[in-house]
Amino acid sequence: RQQGVEIQTRASGTVLDMEQLEQAFGDVMGALDELSRYRREALPRLDEQIGRLEELGAQGDAAIRRLDEGTAAQPAS
Repeated sequence: RQQGVEIQTRASGTVLDMEQLEQAFGDVMGALDELSRYRREALPRLDEQIGRLEELGAQGDAAIRRLDEGTAAQPAS
């Protein structure tokens, strides 16, 4: 009789561990889904921002070239 109770106790403990394992697995899958969603939404925006920064960099380069050309065109005092 005691052995039967011990077996039943261990079996129910295993079920609880399995439930925790299933919950943890569900949490991991949820996190992966969130990461996938973030990448889908964020990457296009980041691409746009990179493009805009490239435009601004080109404008800055052009302004520096104009400044350098203006300085080079002035005679030394």
